[in-house]
Amino acid sequence: MDLSQMLRAIATHCRVDNFGKDEEGKKLLVFDDEIIVTFDDQARRDGLWISAPLAPLPEEDRDPFLRRVLQTNVFFALRGNALLTIEGNHVVLQQYIDPSTLSLSQVGSTIEAFLNTAEGWRKKLQHWESRQRKGESMAAFHFLNPTGVIRP
Repeated sequence: MDLSQMLRAIATHCRVDNFGKDEEGKKLLVFDDEIIVTFDDQARRDGLWISAPLAPLPEEDRDPFLRRVLQTNVFFALRGNALLTIEGNHVVLQQYIDPSTLSLSQVGSTIEAFLNTAEGWRKKLQHWESRQRKGESMAAFHFLNPTGVIRP
């Protein structure tokens, strides 16, 4: 499958005729009125970067937060999954998709998995923010545990 076939498959799966465009001209879709997914087919002509802004960076305790983002990325990078990145003042989930590794039938499940991952990360980041607002220590908070907390 080539890149244009993959983009058509994404549009078909998402039931849209045309992608919207962001300020940089990248294709975008909005899911559940909350998750904005950008499809960048310009960075690499042979594949597609998909990304979703998740949350602003925390104003306080950025060092422990960024350390945990890096630790999490090591875990997920080894598995070829989406990674957390920092763009400006926001945490963004990104994943590279190589159309030559997918069949048309796998495109929809790949997008769904990315959306589920983005939604899960949004919840974890909101949990981090709410705990931080309560003045709780972030020392025991960990992204890889579903509760977000490491128990001794």
